Amino acid sequence: SGKIFGLIPAAAFGVWGITAFAINLASKHGGFMFIDGYSPFAEYLIEITGFNFNNYFPSFYPAMALGKWNFIILGLVAVFSFLAVATAKIKRYKILLAVLGFILSFLVLEFGFRIYYFVHERQWFGLSPVRTTLSFYDNDIFGSALSPSQEGWFVPDSKEYFTRIEVNSHGWPDVEHSYEKPDEIYRILIIGDSFVENTQVPLEKRFFRQLQRDLGQKIEVIALGRGNTGTAQQYLILKNFGLKYKPDMVIQMFFEANDVKNNSPVLQNDPYLPYFSLNENGKLTELPHGKRSERKLSVLKDLIKKFRVTEFLLFLRQKSIEKEANYKTGYPADYHVYDLDLPRDYSDAWEVTKKLLDETRKETERAGAKYMLIAFPGNEAVQKDVQERIVKTYPEFDPKKISFDRPEKILGEFCRLKKIDCRFMLSFFADYMNSNPGARLYNFYEGHWTQAGTDLTADFITEVFSSLPQFRQSLLSR
Repeated sequence: SGKIFGLIPAAAFGVWGITAFAINLASKHGGFMFIDGYSPFAEYLIEITGFNFNNYFPSFYPAMALGKWNFIILGLVAVFSFLAVATAKIKRYKILLAVLGFILSFLVLEFGFRIYYFVHERQWFGLSPVRTTLSFYDNDIFGSALSPSQEGWFVPDSKEYFTRIEVNSHGWPDVEHSYEKPDEIYRILIIGDSFVENTQVPLEKRFFRQLQRDLGQKIEVIALGRGNTGTAQQYLILKNFGLKYKPDMVIQMFFEANDVKNNSPVLQNDPYLPYFSLNENGKLTELPHGKRSERKLSVLKDLIKKFRVTEFLLFLRQKSIEKEANYKTGYPADYHVYDLDLPRDYSDAWEVTKKLLDETRKETERAGAKYMLIAFPGNEAVQKDVQERIVKTYPEFDPKKISFDRPEKILGEFCRLKKIDCRFMLSFFADYMNSNPGARLYNFYEGHWTQAGTDLTADFITEVFSSLPQFRQSLLSR
């Protein structure tokens, strides 16, 4: 029975690994597919069975991608265990050898992962990195933050691009800026999420650096962008960090596709981010939330987290969590922001969002600065092929029951009521796509701006500024 117990997983992992490896290698992309989360083998299985496993098993793609060679290593785990059990004569030795076999297998797997990442991080053999090499820390005010004064690669799961990132001494992916404002300098502070980080393109080609060049030397543009943040975190970033720069103007970039969701603990489902709610008097109240820095890890847990194997398992777990967000009606929570009939959770999130925007404006004006809100669309609102992919993937996503300008209408009404200077980019992007139907403004899978989308954003803001008296002369002189 011991031999059978060891042989079955050995055979299963071995055959699975070799098959997946062969199909991945022979795929239309060619070459060794060192890509986490993508697998031609997975696509092949979906094609021949007609069944989209990924809709029901969120870790399906990452697991199939392991077949390139990691499943062969997993097969070794079973082989060592089988040999340990099958060759032992005495029962207690069988147990001991089984344990030793498992430990040896784990070390082989760990060694494989370390070589895997080592090779990619150095781009040997022309391979791009498989993951970001940037380091992060847990900021008690707004959540995960970039560690200051570092350089590293930023790589999305889709591997559609990889860029070298420099993080300044204050922890933002921008050039260095001092808190002290030089005389005769007009400072513009931009706050927002990962689109403001704009790490999909090189530093000097990001929209805020283009804006800096367009406006000239007497105007300084500072970008405080942080991925996976909503209006709540951006309000806290402005209050605790942004105002230290003594800005003359604050521009808040509002991402229509998920900033509202990010402000809801129900929709976002991340207990370690700060959230706000409205009390019975309509005032904002910060909700208690977990702080990662308060979690006390034992020495053993700390050691375990240093293994690459553990890191990869945590990666798979996170991917599984992210793909569980098919919100009640069969498609991800992000897309419900376009529903003509908004779910209750989204209606509540909108009320909190509007209050947060108003408080951000007030905080800005109390500091003596001007406030502007710029709302920009998600790729599904602009790229037709992305819309087609969503409808194909989620049949419940009915175009007749949604409107991609829904967030803009809600926000526009709010801005008129509060007399907030708000600008909208959807029609600007749509007009460009009508004139350039083949353009790619967003990465197809990853969803952030390409260089073309980044350039168009810079053009939009420059056009907005050209209508403002304090900037018109600077732009005309360029």
